[in-house]
Order: sequence, then C-alpha cells, then structure tokens
Amino acid sequence: MLAPARFVSAAKVAVPLVMFLCIFSYMASSTSPRATYAQVMRKFKDQRTLFVSDFLENEIDGPFDGEPIKAMCASKTWNRDWILQCDAVPEGIGTVRNGHLQCLRLAIELGASGLILPGIIQRSSHDITKPIPNSKGPVRGVSLDYFFDKEHLTSSLGRLCPQMKLYSSIDDLAHVPSVLTGIKLEIPQAFVQMKTITLVHGSVVADAKILSQTVRAHIKSKDDGTLRPLKLQLPWSNGFWYPVAADPPEFVTS
Repeated sequence: MLAPARFVSAAKVAVPLVMFLCIFSYMASSTSPRATYAQVMRKFKDQRTLFVSDFLENEIDGPFDGEPIKAMCASKTWNRDWILQCDAVPEGIGTVRNGHLQCLRLAIELGASGLILPGIIQRSSHDITKPIPNSKGPVRGVSLDYFFDKEHLTSSLGRLCPQMKLYSSIDDLAHVPSVLTGIKLEIPQAFVQMKTITLVHGSVVADAKILSQTVRAHIKSKDDGTLRPLKLQLPWSNGFWYPVAADPPEFVTS
C-alpha cells in the first residue's frame, strides 16, 4: 500500500512539471503559433513601435553612464554666437540614428552653443521610397520623437552638456531674424575639392582634428560679423561620416 501511495504522490508533482516543460518548449519554439502570431502582427505595427520593441529585446542591460559625454563637453571651447542646424535625414532608421548622432557630435566638436534638433523625413507606409511632405511646400522633417525618445535625449543632454542649448525646431527661434540666413557647411564636397579633408572608404573623415580646424577656418572666412547669433547649416549628405574611432571607446558606447 505504501508503494502505490508514494507513486501517486510523485506523479502529482512530476506530471504537472512535465506538462509545464512541454508547453514552455512549445511556446518558445520558432514554429509555435505564438511566434507565427508575432510575425503576422509585425506587419500592422508602425516603424517606431517595431524599432522600440526590437531594441528592448536585444538591449544590453546596465545603467547609462553619461560621464564620458559630460567630460567631452567640458573639454571643448564653446562659441556663444554659433547655432548649428542639420538637415532632416531621409533614409532608413539606422541611417537616421547615425545622422542624428553625427549632428550632435559635430555640434560638440565645433563648440556650437546652440543646436536645432534635426528632424526625420517621414516615409509612405505603402511605398517607403516616397517621402511624405507635411505641407504643400518643400518636404520638411517631422520631430525626432517620430522614432526616438526626444524627452530623454533633451533632458540627458541638458544635464550632461549644459554648454549647448537645444531647440526643438527653428520655430523656437522665430524671434531671432539672424537665423533666417547663415553659413552653409558643405561637408565633405567643398572641403574635399580643396583637398583639405581626406576621406576613408569614400565617406569617413580620416582625421577629426583636421575636420574641426577646416570647418572653423571656413566659418571664419565667411563670417562678416553682422549675423548674431550665426546659424551654421549642415546639409544632409550620405557621403560624410564623422570618424567614430577618433573618440574614446567609453564615449562612443555612451
């Protein structure tokens, strides 16, 4: 009598455990209805939602360390008269991300005390090769919170890099007439033609210090002192990338 009783007791524990393991294995399988359902539902999600969910699934855990950014900003000489504006980025989300980071990095490198946050050229959900204008005029970018957490970006940079004031759009400077015009920074076209900047692999600047010196000299040669503050306009170019390897690894990963 004792043996059957022990068998029944063990079965009460073993059977539910085996069933749980089988169900878990089935649900985790790439061919399970759950995985199929997830793949089908992706088609009905917008790009921003997909980007955030995919990023969170592959995120490397750990606290954000902003000290390298703080140290980088503290090491620069800042010009209180310069405001940088970068054109809206028209490519895919990866290029948009890199384009925005490049804009931020160039603003820090030049010591621009103001930065007009770049926008994003929205794409048609039916044909991603076609941009969607938000007016009847020229195609303009939508706010960067179309893809990213704008509030997090502005609050973090405001805390870590207080030397640089952020503007959501040029509309924030509607009361400043001097920003209607400015100096266009044709990087790399103009500087490569003058043989002052060398590109690696056709698009990556070889030397960040030479880039900074060349752009500063260009601004100085074009600035007659009448526009204050002075807007520096950086046109979008997929043929120009800031050399990430020039920065310390801890800054790059932050």
